[in-house]
Amino acid sequence: MNTLGDKIRELRLRKGITQIELAAGLCTPSMVSQIEANRARPSYKMLFGLAQKLETPLENLLKDIELDLEQASQYKMALSMTKAKAYGAAIPLLERLAESTLTKVSPFKVEFELAKCYMETGEYDKSSLLFNKIVDAASLRQENDWVAQVLLQLADLSNRKKEYQVAKHHGYRALEVMRSLDAQDPFLHAQILTQLASIHENIGEVKTASDLYEQALEISGGLLSMKEKAKTYLGLAESFYRQNDFEKASEFAERSYSALAELEDRHALLTWKQKLLMLQRSAGEWRETVNELIGIASTLQANQEQENAGVALLDAATVQYENGALAETEATLERAKQLLSPHHPAMGKLYRLQAGLYSSQGEQGQADKALEKAIRIFMNHVMLAELREAVNVRCEQLNQQGRIQEAFEQMKSLDGYLIDSLGKRGIAL
Repeated sequence: MNTLGDKIRELRLRKGITQIELAAGLCTPSMVSQIEANRARPSYKMLFGLAQKLETPLENLLKDIELDLEQASQYKMALSMTKAKAYGAAIPLLERLAESTLTKVSPFKVEFELAKCYMETGEYDKSSLLFNKIVDAASLRQENDWVAQVLLQLADLSNRKKEYQVAKHHGYRALEVMRSLDAQDPFLHAQILTQLASIHENIGEVKTASDLYEQALEISGGLLSMKEKAKTYLGLAESFYRQNDFEKASEFAERSYSALAELEDRHALLTWKQKLLMLQRSAGEWRETVNELIGIASTLQANQEQENAGVALLDAATVQYENGALAETEATLERAKQLLSPHHPAMGKLYRLQAGLYSSQGEQGQADKALEKAIRIFMNHVMLAELREAVNVRCEQLNQQGRIQEAFEQMKSLDGYLIDSLGKRGIAL
């Protein structure tokens, strides 16, 4: 196995640059020389800079190399990477530590961070296996603080996989275990409540979601980070909006944006701004809202974020449709369609809007087909709240046309889908 110095020297020579060129803007040429000779250990920040200059992913730089670091130092470096969201780069370090006989680092901590990295990189099966291993071991040792933390992560994992009933099961177990602790952690309590709120929101139980978000804010006090606080405020805003409580939705939307503005994260602010525009839209200023959303789409497109730009255009089309600008809606939808892949979850919303357009033009056959496409996409992506809404619209249309048996079959099909979906995820009804 090569050393880190060997790997850096090999990549530098392959790129055809000198030590002076590699060091420029990072450190001294002497430091590069010492690193390549394995006489100096670079910090995570310097490693990241070297990887950028060598035009290789950080995880590739660390792959199959021997790091002459103590266990505690390797763990600290891995933590630095996870904090910087370089999860792929942290995995090799954590995997090596997990396979070692650990003396200076807690095995639970190493496996916990490794499981989180697997989750963040989409390796859900590995993440689930490792989290379940940790929770079993922690339960045997009656370390309930660990049990609660891992159950919270399992709830997050299941929520990402859209296994919402499983996510609720893990979330409420985490809440129960956390409440059994002698010394309760208000920060962990707030995190569990926020996660449960997100799960309930995803399945359309918006009143429960908003109650949980409010409890999380009340319990956490000043413990939540600005980003977590902004996320919680935004969750509340979205929940109240879906309950048609527009005044509260607007209030929490403003709080969310103010909290996030302090972070100076331009990309996150752009995404938040898009959501807030939709939460605060009003009939009197709808054209200004549309122009701002189209501006966000243009910025995202310039940053090569095509699908995110498509979603922003869909929001603009929604506002146009709500205000009767049907020709403009059709044109904006066409632009959005060109940016979205055919199986993107947002295509369900696109077809739902198209169904409304066709219906307004008296083309009911085309409207029915578009709505059926929307329903299929919502099913494929387990978008339960959107699915229920679309099926209800379809059933109302069928009832108005006197096709009551078809409406019944459509609702029966939805029930069958929900039961089958839950059954596949191990939930017995």
